[in-house]
Amino acid sequence: MPIDPKPDHYHAKADFGSVYNQPDPRPYYRTLGMLGYEIPAHGARVFDRLLDEMGGREGKTVLDVCCGYSANAALLNYDVQLPELYEHYASLEDAADDAVTELDRRWFAARRRRDAVTMVGLDVADNAVRYATSVGLLDADVVADLEAAPPDEEAKKAFATADLVGVTGGIGYIGQKTFQAILAAADEPPWVAALSLRWVDFSPILETLDDLGLVTEHLEGYCVPQRRFAHEPEREAALASLHERGVDPALELQLGAHCAELYVSRPPDAARQRPISEVLGYLAAG
Repeated sequence: MPIDPKPDHYHAKADFGSVYNQPDPRPYYRTLGMLGYEIPAHGARVFDRLLDEMGGREGKTVLDVCCGYSANAALLNYDVQLPELYEHYASLEDAADDAVTELDRRWFAARRRRDAVTMVGLDVADNAVRYATSVGLLDADVVADLEAAPPDEEAKKAFATADLVGVTGGIGYIGQKTFQAILAAADEPPWVAALSLRWVDFSPILETLDDLGLVTEHLEGYCVPQRRFAHEPEREAALASLHERGVDPALELQLGAHCAELYVSRPPDAARQRPISEVLGYLAAG
């Protein structure tokens, strides 16, 4: 059976709906920055290394799932680090609302890497996605809830271009239906890299990806913070879910944060050539 994209414990998770889909990203970065939101930086390192393993960035397309304002695109395609994004948007706090888009467009254009990949964004948050497209972070966008309805033809065409599908922290909000829709559109199966919070059960998605012909590997020893817990009910809910899943919550308790693990799904030939522990093991060791 498909997973509930918003399981019971998600009801206690902090709600960032008021900042996630604003006309520009300033409230989002201000709010998440106060909680030490860092998972896009970890995701960018993973995606960059996987692109190298696939033969390099040239001609590649990345589908950023649950992209929001697409911090992942900013970190992958621009000479920008995550702390600089926080500083940048803090510097725009007093800018006129109608000036922010143009300021952002110029700021990113001056930092774009010559080896930038094509970025496609998928999210339900229309304002966030369209903003990321308007400033050049996304080359194409899909605004859709694939847990609720199948993709239209334009969305399928966009998904078909993906070489790598990446998601940083959106697992639980999206489930099997989203991945089924993406992979069904592909002529050649893309690689999938998912950073999933440890208190969310990834196994139904893993089974779906395996059924679709990919080989999924869990990177042992890899666990990174997403962000600090926003309040005590959120912390208690995450710890309760970890307990239910039989996962040691030592890292969450130590860091006071949600922590994510990594699953990488690849076609069988690629998985046979080199296990993911060889490709990304240095990240676990670090």
